[in-house]
Amino acid sequence: MTIGERIQTLRKKQGLSQEELANKIYGSRQAVSKWESNQSNPDLKNIVALSEVFKTSTDSILKDSLGDFQAFQSNNPLFILAFALTFFILVGVWAYSANRFREDEIFWMAFLSAIAGGSLGYIVQVILHKNRKNQ
Repeated sequence: MTIGERIQTLRKKQGLSQEELANKIYGSRQAVSKWESNQSNPDLKNIVALSEVFKTSTDSILKDSLGDFQAFQSNNPLFILAFALTFFILVGVWAYSANRFREDEIFWMAFLSAIAGGSLGYIVQVILHKNRKNQ
């Protein structure tokens, strides 16, 4: 999420128009519009003023609070692969340590659990994406 998108989201959560926000920070509606459309970025003075209006930290305006995680999971096949490998390894280790399965059974249990883990990873990714769109 860009700075402009965060400003727009925070502004809408406060129920403010661009004009109202501009008046609160002693700026212009055009400046707010340019920030939200990522044509320019607010200067430090305006970042501080925005944080006061939105009652949030300057960090939450400058950087995404869930940035690293969302960047990793958003439309990223590695997210699904991570779930699949985690399930594969966990079930494989469990089945091997249980000492009651043949090697081919262990492989198929781990393989099927990787498919289940990948599916779960995909479902989690879709849910997180929908939640992010609704915010």
